[in-house]
Amino acid sequence: MKKVLVLISICVLSISLNAQDLVPFEENQKYGYKDKSGKLVIPCKYDEVWSFSGELARVKINNKNGFIDKTGKEVIPCKYEDVMNFHSSFICVKINGKFGIINKTGKEIIPSIYEEINDSQNGVFLVKLNGKYGFVKNGKEITPCKYDKAFDFYNERAAVCLNKKYGFVDQKGKVVIALKYDFAQRFSEKLAFVILNKKYGFIDKTGKEILPFKFDYAMSFSSGLACVGINGKYGFIDKTGKEIIPCQFDKPTSFFVNRAKVMKDGRNFFIDRTGKEIK
Repeated sequence: MKKVLVLISICVLSISLNAQDLVPFEENQKYGYKDKSGKLVIPCKYDEVWSFSGELARVKINNKNGFIDKTGKEVIPCKYEDVMNFHSSFICVKINGKFGIINKTGKEIIPSIYEEINDSQNGVFLVKLNGKYGFVKNGKEITPCKYDKAFDFYNERAAVCLNKKYGFVDQKGKVVIALKYDFAQRFSEKLAFVILNKKYGFIDKTGKEILPFKFDYAMSFSSGLACVGINGKYGFIDKTGKEIIPCQFDKPTSFFVNRAKVMKDGRNFFIDRTGKEIK
């Protein structure tokens, strides 16, 4: 008898949970939501709706966007020209042509005053104001919008450019690697390639030169190897600068799943991580 009761309870719980899964529904060119039993739960009054993500769903009415919960309550009012879910608990919103950030209760985190906002790393957002870039954390500019170019954080560093010179800032907005390079790529595997006087080299997060400025071309490290070029030929080095695969190929390339497609003497073929051709 107990087993029967347990099975009945499980079935009831399963039906209840399934009934709570809401799916978009159209009626007379308006949209709402039904549960999986077909019962209309949220009336068809919206011009456009999206599937629920967690407890919220994006909806649109009169060309304005907001979010509702599974009872149909507008948790975030339909007043935004556009909204974009970031991977974290933040939502990027657009109002009066400007972007800001709110959380999933609708609380303003960053005012809608910026021309651009990029997704954050550890709560630090890349923003653009009056054509210049800076960084915002906890609603405050930790780096003023003064840079001509700026990039997202990787390995706790972000490349920035001012007056055609590149360097790096940390997540407090402090310049930790001076703006002296002709170009800087984001960090990958704790190293970044930078260009100085038309030569490529590699630095670490402190700005220390790890591999000298002797390459005519370089790509970021991936799985311990970086493609580099000298005198129009390309090969691979490790993080000590040791040439693992000599510069002999006609085009730059990178490894994918332990093999790379290369060209030599007009012939295309694949090599493994030792440089041996894969037949």
